[in-house]
Amino acid sequence: MKLLLIVDRVDHPNAPNPRLAARVAAELARAGHTLHLLELTDGASAPLPAPWAQRRFALPFADEACMNRCLEYGNPGGSPAPVRLARLACHPAAALAAVRALALHQPRRPAAVCRELERRDAAEAYDWMIALAAPFDGAMGLSRARLRAKKAAWCMDPYAIDHPADPTPAREQALYAGLDRIFITAVMARQLDQPGCVLAGARARTRVLEFPSLTPPPQTEPRPQGEWLDCLFAGSLYPTLRTPHYALALFAAMNLPQTRLHFIGPGWEQYPPDTAAAARAVLGQRLTIQGPVPPEEAAARMGQADVLLHLGNDNTTQVPSKLYEYFAAGKPVLALLKRRDDPAREPLARWPLACVVYEDEGTGPAVCARVAAFLRETGRARLPWPRAAELFRANTPAAVAETLAAGLRTEEDP
Repeated sequence: MKLLLIVDRVDHPNAPNPRLAARVAAELARAGHTLHLLELTDGASAPLPAPWAQRRFALPFADEACMNRCLEYGNPGGSPAPVRLARLACHPAAALAAVRALALHQPRRPAAVCRELERRDAAEAYDWMIALAAPFDGAMGLSRARLRAKKAAWCMDPYAIDHPADPTPAREQALYAGLDRIFITAVMARQLDQPGCVLAGARARTRVLEFPSLTPPPQTEPRPQGEWLDCLFAGSLYPTLRTPHYALALFAAMNLPQTRLHFIGPGWEQYPPDTAAAARAVLGQRLTIQGPVPPEEAAARMGQADVLLHLGNDNTTQVPSKLYEYFAAGKPVLALLKRRDDPAREPLARWPLACVVYEDEGTGPAVCARVAAFLRETGRARLPWPRAAELFRANTPAAVAETLAAGLRTEEDP
C-alpha cells in the first residue's frame, strides 16, 4: 500500500504521539509499504526523524504555535488573562490566528490541511491517508477533503481531550462522517456502549489499535547501586487531569531518608509557585523538579531511575502511553491513581513490579508503610525486556503495524 501519514507537531513538538506513529511507519516500510509524511510544524522545531519516509512535506503554522504559547494553551493556571492578551498583541500574526480560532471558530489549520491533501491526492496515487490525533486538526482537514484516497484517523487520544469545550457533538460527528476508518485504543472502544458516545455512530468503521510504546530500552551506563533510591515521574502534568499533589504529599509523609523524588516534564507552570513548598520543606534536596527535556534525555533518565512513578488520569477514557514505556524499561512502577475505575488498573495488574495506591487512601501510617515496603523490597528489581515484550506484545510497533495494515485492508463496510 501507498500511505500518507499526517502528524501534527504545532502545539507540542516533543509530544509522544508523532514519535509513536513513526515507530509503526518504520515497521510498515520494512514490510514493503510505501510511506510519505506530511508534518504540521511550529515553523521552528527540528523535523520529526523519519528515515522511513520516501517523501516528506511540511506545513508550518508558526502563527498558531505562537498564539498558543502567548495564551498558555488556555490553561486555567499561569498568567492572568490581561497578561496573556498583552503578550498576544505583540504578535500580529498570532493575534489574527486567535481571532480565527477563538472568535470565528475557524482555525486556519484544518482548512490549510484540507487544501494540501487535495493537492497531494491529485499528484500521488495514495491508497490511504492517515491522520494522527490528538491534535485533531489534521484529522478534521482530512475528513473534509475530497480525495481519491481513502481516509483514516488514528486516534491515540479521545476527541473530548482535545476539544473539551465543544458545546454540541456536531463537530465530532462531522469528523467521523468524513472518514473511512477510525483507529482507537481498547480503552476508548469500551466507551462505545456508553450513553451519549458520539463515536458509537461510526462503530462499524472503528478498529482497535494499541499504543506502540513498547520498544527495547536504550542502552545506558549501569549506575552503581549506592545509598540512594531514585523515583522518577517523566511526563506531562495538567491542571486537573494529572496532578503531582498526592505524590508530593505521600513522599513528604514517608520522608524516607535514602529515597529521592524527581519530576521531569511540562506542566508545573500551571500551578501556583508554592505547589511543592510543603514537600520541599520536608524533603529538601531529595526533591527535584525539572521542566521539559528532549525525548532522548527522558528515556535515558528512565533508564537510570530505580522506580518509575505513574500518576493516574482523572478520566476513564485514557491510559497514558508513557505507562507502556515504563514497562519497556523493566522497572518497578509506583502507580498513584485518582480513580478507583482508572483503566490503567488492568495493565498494572499484569505488571509483576507494580504497586497501586489510590489518592483517597490518604497518606496515613498504613499507606506509608505499604509504599515504603514496596520501595525497600522491590525498588531495585528488574524485569528483562523479553518478558516485558511477552506481556505486552500488542504494544510493540511490529504488532501495531500488523494490526493497522490489516485494518486498512478490511473489505468495505456494508
